[in-house]
Amino acid sequence: MAVNLPKELVDYIIDLVHDSDATDWRTLTACALLHPCWAKRSLAHLSSPAGITLKVDWPDCPDFTDLASILQSQSARRLDAKTAILANDIGAAIHQLTISGPVSSTTHTADGLLPLSEPIPLERLSNLRVLTLRQVMIPDIPSFAALLTQCTTIEEMSLQGLALEVTATTTSKTALDAACKGLRGHPVLPRLQKLQLLDIVDPFSQLISTALADIIYYAAPATPIRTLGLHPTSLCPTGNCNLLGWYEAITHISNTLARLSVTVVMALVRFIEYSDGSRFPTAIYRCEHLRHFALCYHPGPYLRSTHWDQPEFFLSSVHGMFSYSPPRFARVLESFVLAMPYEQPPYTPDSIVGQLTQLVQTLLNTENYPALSSFHFCIILISTLATDPTVRGDPLPLSGTQEVGTWVESIAAVLEPLRGRDVEVETRAMRMDEWSARY
Repeated sequence: MAVNLPKELVDYIIDLVHDSDATDWRTLTACALLHPCWAKRSLAHLSSPAGITLKVDWPDCPDFTDLASILQSQSARRLDAKTAILANDIGAAIHQLTISGPVSSTTHTADGLLPLSEPIPLERLSNLRVLTLRQVMIPDIPSFAALLTQCTTIEEMSLQGLALEVTATTTSKTALDAACKGLRGHPVLPRLQKLQLLDIVDPFSQLISTALADIIYYAAPATPIRTLGLHPTSLCPTGNCNLLGWYEAITHISNTLARLSVTVVMALVRFIEYSDGSRFPTAIYRCEHLRHFALCYHPGPYLRSTHWDQPEFFLSSVHGMFSYSPPRFARVLESFVLAMPYEQPPYTPDSIVGQLTQLVQTLLNTENYPALSSFHFCIILISTLATDPTVRGDPLPLSGTQEVGTWVESIAAVLEPLRGRDVEVETRAMRMDEWSARY
């Protein structure tokens, strides 16, 4: 029957299947395997910019099994020759892959994540360009390292809300060294240009960040990353420890790094309290080709005990980075984004106006910052739920409230002198997830 249908009708049917809200990637794959005359249109949809998404909604979710049964070479050999070719074509057609666990705004620990227990057949996706892992649990560091070795064609990678299973072997530095040792000096992630690491959900899982940094540092030749986003969660008291290991990795990719976005949970100068901590901001300082820099201060609930972690002290450390000896990227810096949390009364904008004014005066220096054309200041609206997991409800202040509006107006007035040197200035309030998505 499939052979006798006109091509126009076949294409029309497949388009209807693709446009249906109930359609997932398995339906299009089945169409491609039905008959060669159905394959071309089905493969075209599979390779569309939207890509395919494997939603891991339950431990027994069949997505991994279904994908493996089609793509694994041993399965293909059990098929007839034409179908085996189509199976390879399906693997080649997939350009974007998202593996997503359950998304829950109330999950602050690894308890709500689902294990990524099945191996991902990335080696069969010969044209995979974009990989997203979201809300999943990695079984161990060796499995994570093995996953990265398969990413030979990936240009963009986003790791969001990952956790590591807590066992004696997976959380040890020995396990990390053993897993990464065999990758040193090899071209791991050879095409990766954009990397985002968002929300390592607990202290035990910070080895995911450390392993990724080590692998990038030891890769030869250097991974050609142009865009890097590092945003460990502020719900973890040791959140900044996720960043300490990135000193060498950032230094290693500094020749290509042009866009950097970082969230820190304490003032930059407080990194010196950790072993080799001062080296992380130093690595940023030494990047010579950084054109776009976004820095967010998002303190956790356990780190606001001293004046060292107040917003004005953070601004002082930022001003110091930009003023006393301009960073090496100063002359090529085109845009700077600074984000800080909204402080509820009794705090007022006056607490940061002084330090922010000094920073603006520094950036007005056209000799040191001749290329600067954009400065955005974001006031991050952090709900009580986001800073204290024991609090139920979400009393998130709205951007239109009078108090938040006062902050926006006061800061906008401080930034106004930058317009005099043709710098685009924007001051706005937004939620943390909005900031992460935009910058």
